Amino acid sequence: MYKQLVTVLVAAGTIALAIAPGHSFAAPHVIGEPKIRKHMEFRALYMQSGVWAPTVPRGADISDTWLWWAPHDPYTKPDIHLELLVTGVDGNPWGFSKGDFIPYLKIEYIIAKEDNEWYRKGWLMAMATNNGPHYGDDLPMDGPGKYYVLYRIYSPLSNGLVRHTDREMEVPEFWTEPIEVYWKFTYIGVGKKGGY
Repeated sequence: MYKQLVTVLVAAGTIALAIAPGHSFAAPHVIGEPKIRKHMEFRALYMQSGVWAPTVPRGADISDTWLWWAPHDPYTKPDIHLELLVTGVDGNPWGFSKGDFIPYLKIEYIIAKEDNEWYRKGWLMAMATNNGPHYGDDLPMDGPGKYYVLYRIYSPLSNGLVRHTDREMEVPEFWTEPIEVYWKFTYIGVGKKGGY
C-alpha cells in the first residue's frame, strides 16, 4: 500500500521526499484537493519531518543567514514536514508550462488547531529533492485533532524575479496582492496509522 501511494503521488507531481541514508519516512499525507489560482496549481501535503541542510546547531547565530526571517524556532523538535507544491497550468501567462515548478515565491503559512487557541506560523523555504523542488518547513504540532492551514503566496517579484517587458519576450506583471489558499485536515499523530 505504501509503495502504491508513493507511486501515485510521484506520478501526480505531488510529492517531494528528502531521503537521507539511515532514515525511514512514513507515507505523505495529502491535505485536501488541489486548488487552482491565477493559472497555477497548489497542492498541500505533510509527512514525517526529514533531514535537510544547512543544519542549524543549537545556539548558532542565524541573524545573518537566510533563516533570520523565519518566525518559528529552528531548534524545536518538529513533528511534521509541511509542504506546498506550486506548479504552472495550461495558459500560465508568465511562461511556465503545465507542471513547471514556480520559483522565487515567498510563502507564509498559518496552521491552527480547531478546538483550542494553538497556532503556528512561519515561512516555507524553497527546497531541492531528488523528486524535484518544493516549498516546505518542519514544525511541531499540538497533538492529534482537526487543523486549518492557510498559505499566503507572494509573487516572485518579492524575491527578486524580474520579467521581460520587451516586445519579443514580454510577460504581464505578477500579482500584487498575496494569493491565499486554505484547507482543513485531520492530523492523527506521529507514526500512527493513517496519520501520514
